Amino acid sequence: DEQVTYELGMLFLSMDEPLRAQQEFESLHARQLPSIWGKAGMAAWHYEAGAFDEAAGFFEDVARVRPEFWVHHAKALAKLGLPEELNRALKLCLDARTRDPMDMQAMSCLGLVFYKLDRWSESEAALRRAVEFDPLAGPWRDLGSLYAQQARFDEAFKHLTKAIETSPYDARAYIELGGIYLEQKRN
Repeated sequence: DEQVTYELGMLFLSMDEPLRAQQEFESLHARQLPSIWGKAGMAAWHYEAGAFDEAAGFFEDVARVRPEFWVHHAKALAKLGLPEELNRALKLCLDARTRDPMDMQAMSCLGLVFYKLDRWSESEAALRRAVEFDPLAGPWRDLGSLYAQQARFDEAFKHLTKAIETSPYDARAYIELGGIYLEQKRN
């Protein structure tokens, strides 16, 4: 089943095994008629690899068939950081929130876009709502990173620790936590 192969690839990504994830996603994408799940997997793989332009392209293709992927497309656009892409990402995130005001992904998307726009209080509010909506899958790392950026290290430590508790393979959360330790050691 294509969706199972996609989920297996996502599991490998979450376990910081990008090569195994890539193999699963490419097996879906390389078919004579590439599946939507193969494209979704390739989008996720490119996103995790930091290839946000490619990720945005794949996510846009997927979202035309599965609208719940528009928020992922928006997050990839936001990661590009270009003003026109940020405006487009903001509109997509707001549209997703309008469709479902309780959608954790939409709130997480808004948090990322507001962060990129240096609208930190709005970013914090959106990220806090997202973790309220889904305490297990919420954007704890993003909220911790925001606090670290603002030198709110106690709050950053708390949220990054929660990110690691909910996702033990989240390498970026460990890196952010290491940055806090280094910053506190300097002061």
